[in-house]
Amino acid sequence: MDVNKDIDVVRVYEQVVREGYGTPFIYRHLAVAYYYNSEYSKAITWFQKLFSVEKNTDPELDLQYRQALKAVAAADLLKSKKNIY
Repeated sequence: MDVNKDIDVVRVYEQVVREGYGTPFIYRHLAVAYYYNSEYSKAITWFQKLFSVEKNTDPELDLQYRQALKAVAAADLLKSKKNIY
């Protein structure tokens, strides 16, 4: 029996960061987790935190970051157009 199967790793990592123990490893995993959960604003936050402490050399991370930025921009545009009508 795996007692850890129900642990929400994202919650654990965010708690670790709140306690002041964030690392590039944790920032990367948070960014990717939020990206794959389509929570692009949160993903962008963690990508930016990661890139502020470590130079990005991973083309896949760069692609995910750019796609998250586009998704948020598109959502913002859609919201602004709804406010016009």
